[in-house]
Amino acid sequence: MALSGAFTGSILNGNYKLRVEWTATQNIGANTSKITAAMYLVQASSWGLNIASRSDNKTTINGVDIAWTSPAINNNGGKTTKLATVTSGNIAHNADGSKSVTISATFQLRATISGAYRGTITASATVNLNDIPRATQPSLSVSSANMGAEVKISTPRAASSLTHTLTYELIKGDITGSGGVELLTSGSIASNVGTSYTWTVPDLASYLPNDTQATALITCTTKSGTKTVGTKTVRLTVKVPAALIPPLPTLAIAEATAGLAARFGAYVQGKSKLAVSVAATGIKGSTIKAYQTTVEGKTYTGSSFT
Repeated sequence: MALSGAFTGSILNGNYKLRVEWTATQNIGANTSKITAAMYLVQASSWGLNIASRSDNKTTINGVDIAWTSPAINNNGGKTTKLATVTSGNIAHNADGSKSVTISATFQLRATISGAYRGTITASATVNLNDIPRATQPSLSVSSANMGAEVKISTPRAASSLTHTLTYELIKGDITGSGGVELLTSGSIASNVGTSYTWTVPDLASYLPNDTQATALITCTTKSGTKTVGTKTVRLTVKVPAALIPPLPTLAIAEATAGLAARFGAYVQGKSKLAVSVAATGIKGSTIKAYQTTVEGKTYTGSSFT
């Protein structure tokens, strides 16, 4: 693929060549290109020419003929003469952004050379233009959402024939920095998507045993038939809903000073000690990381203490 190039056609063992140099400019938004072609006559040393101007030359670009007039030529050879420059109209690319274009040029030489009449010199080539980017950039209706909530993924495709495949990766860490990223899980969202898709964020809480949120990296793969045009991504902050927060712990308190409970049936100020145990469990794979209990202004750690 290219945006410029050159090709030649020749007669008399290459002593007279028609050289075509072309360049392309692209309109990404319109999915089109324009091609400019410059034609040159290249004469070998000692291969002269004396002809008048010719007005019936033509260059064909993508099937469209463009007529041009060449100047009069009178020299003894070893020369390169610019014949003309032409520019095509807008050339539409395919829906996936690709385009092959045939360029051909015909120069009306019409001269007798070395005793033989030579009518024309032609040159032709098929060129593959650079693909115009057509991958869809997705966008989201919200930047963050609870698990179980609906999120609209908009996929404004560049052509109606394009489709999209949507996938996600649940990641933990700084995606924009150098601190490292941990892939927690991944999955498919939908395929053969047109302009949008409403996704119900799945229950991923079991992948976040010690966190309340993570990042879902949503990838939109644009396709033209079976050909992948390109991929673009967007990020969604996925939150664990409040309903999945572990329940409050339970407390068990008993007399720790031997004999007091049996003798008085109550706690005795200045004598009693409390034997405290705390019971807590996680949910959806979460774990209890620490305990902290405050009694009469003093803080204790651990699941049991006196």
